Amino acid sequence: MQRRVHMVAAVAVLLVAGCSQQPASNRPQTVPVKGTITLKGQPLARATVSFQPDGKGSGASGITDDSGGFALSTFAAKDGAVPGKYKVVVSKFNEVTSGGDMTAPGYAPPTESSSAAKPKNLVPEQYTDPAKSGLTAEVTTGAANAFDFDLQ
Repeated sequence: MQRRVHMVAAVAVLLVAGCSQQPASNRPQTVPVKGTITLKGQPLARATVSFQPDGKGSGASGITDDSGGFALSTFAAKDGAVPGKYKVVVSKFNEVTSGGDMTAPGYAPPTESSSAAKPKNLVPEQYTDPAKSGLTAEVTTGAANAFDFDLQ
């Protein structure tokens, strides 16, 4: 099931990277962006970090590693972000269990009321909303774009 969670996160990153219809030569220039996400001082592993442009532009996202570190992707893996101002959101969902072997006789899918069928965000809800997170970043050219956020 952990594999499914990783697949969903990978698809999200690829969707952000693949949303541009412009050829590579016409894309806005990106600069490397990295950082660390912690929750109450502890590394937040396997969380999704999204930089959403404050206005027009391309968003960027990444997945944290075991130490809470991330590198952003916009058009290609770990290519960074387009310079500009961003609102930052973070989410991490628990693993959802399927409720058993789907090939077993008598298998019944989890019902909507089943808590096992619903993913639960493990990050305080405010950090998933760009209007409420309070997390911002300004990506610039010619600078070390490293952003560390400690969620409370």
